[in-house]
Amino acid sequence: MLTRKDALLSVSKALPNGAATIASDPIDLGKGPKLSDGELLLEIPALATGLLPDTQTVTYTIESCADAAFGSGVVSHAQGTVQTGAGGAGAAATKVRHKPASTSHRYWRAKAIKTGAANASAASLTLSYVT
Repeated sequence: MLTRKDALLSVSKALPNGAATIASDPIDLGKGPKLSDGELLLEIPALATGLLPDTQTVTYTIESCADAAFGSGVVSHAQGTVQTGAGGAGAAATKVRHKPASTSHRYWRAKAIKTGAANASAASLTLSYVT
């Protein structure tokens, strides 16, 4: 049984410094039919106002590809989860879940696109395959 502690099925990545895009290393769900009782869990951290000032945003997606390098054929899933700095309070933590189809791509990753100049790299997203 796979759990969240499986090292190869959980990756973390620091968020961008300034207006930039980051992508996690891929999680390899293997060839052939995927495990039917699991799902991908994207854990998005709370961001204090110093990391995400008012009006700045971070947009998160979960992506899959047949190629571990994510060169071509990238498909976005659970697209458009957005954190927006507001009210001088930054943004709250949240979680996004996505259940891969049994015939989906082998490799999965999380991606974050940040606007604004603030450095959010003190915080990290985590993508895991959980049961």
